[in-house]
Amino acid sequence: MENLQSLPIKESTKALLNDNLIVEQPLNVEEDTVSVKNNLNNYFSSGEELKKTLAIFGQSEEEIEKEFKNYKAQKVFNKLSYLILDNSLCKTAFIKECETAVKYSFKSITVLPNLVSQAKLVVGNAVKVNALISYPFGEDDFIVKLKSASKAFKNGASGVSVAISVTKIKNAQFKTISNDFKKLVKLARKKDVNALIEVSKLSPTELKTTISTLSEIKGITNIIPYETEREKTLDVMAIKEIIKTVDGKVNVEVLSKISTAEETVSVLSLGANGVASEKCVSIVIDAIKKLNF
Repeated sequence: MENLQSLPIKESTKALLNDNLIVEQPLNVEEDTVSVKNNLNNYFSSGEELKKTLAIFGQSEEEIEKEFKNYKAQKVFNKLSYLILDNSLCKTAFIKECETAVKYSFKSITVLPNLVSQAKLVVGNAVKVNALISYPFGEDDFIVKLKSASKAFKNGASGVSVAISVTKIKNAQFKTISNDFKKLVKLARKKDVNALIEVSKLSPTELKTTISTLSEIKGITNIIPYETEREKTLDVMAIKEIIKTVDGKVNVEVLSKISTAEETVSVLSLGANGVASEKCVSIVIDAIKKLNF
């Protein structure tokens, strides 16, 4: 998404939109704060030169702007991974959620392992189906994770998203973590293997070592940082540090509770390749409402 604007942050400040907290900012950052709303508008602006060029073909500026917003919005939707994790959903409601993912061409849906077959029946090959394993703290024995992954693949999963044991990271068992994910990659046979990391439990050194370890494993599709203790997005500096550490060797997808178009574009603008959220439908509704298309 080459046209995304960065979201620089000023020391000890918070980015606001309509007086609502969007991203809680870390300290010690020597950049100026910019409006998240401007970030959104910049991303969805087609530019005067494009308008002039396309107007030759008989389109009004309004028509051109609408087409361009639709195009850019779909690019955002294509980077959303929809988490469908509500155990209270009846079968009809679950099917409706899966159909919504197809309707908006989300990148993938992520479900609990026991729902992979049902999700696959609904979406077919239109949207990837990932199984979420050992979330949120990754403390299941690895053999349990491996069996869950094997069953998910047999049931048609396009990939597995496996949470890393926080305990193993704390005990510096990085070789074990590496071997575990190499086994998952081998099991996957070129299907997606995503590594989830609960970053709020880790020190900067533990996080960097974990990311470095995973970045060297061929076959990992995405590293997915998340925090169970935050209401909104991940710490901006944590995302930047993760992206810097992977150095292009693997994609970074951010799992977060964000629910607006502004927040989504802001996270993507940091360099993330995707956003995973239970609020993907809210993001779509918000984009359509705010962008008027």
